[in-house]
Amino acid sequence: MGTADHGRPGRYGVRQTHICGGDPMDLFEIDDKQRLTREAAADRLRALADSLSRHNSVEFQRDGKRFTVAVPDEVELKVEVELGDDNEIEVELTW
Repeated sequence: MGTADHGRPGRYGVRQTHICGGDPMDLFEIDDKQRLTREAAADRLRALADSLSRHNSVEFQRDGKRFTVAVPDEVELKVEVELGDDNEIEVELTW
C-alpha cells in the first residue's frame, strides 16, 4: 500500500496528512473508475446499497487486501447532476 509524504497521493490515492498540533494521520482513498454498461453500473450500485442496509458497512478489495468501512446509522447524502460536454451523476455519502 503506497503512502506519500507531504500530502502527495501514493498508489490508490493513499496520502498522509497532518492534523494541526497533532501526529500524522493517514487518509485512505480508493478512486476506482471503470467503463461499464448502464445495467452493470446499476448492479454495482444495488450491491453497495444492499451492503449498507444489511451490514452497516461496505467492503472494498484491492491487491488481495480487503478494506471494511463502517458506516454510521445516519449519513449525509448528496446527489449532484452535471450536464454539459460531459454528463455526470455523482452520489456521495459523508459522515
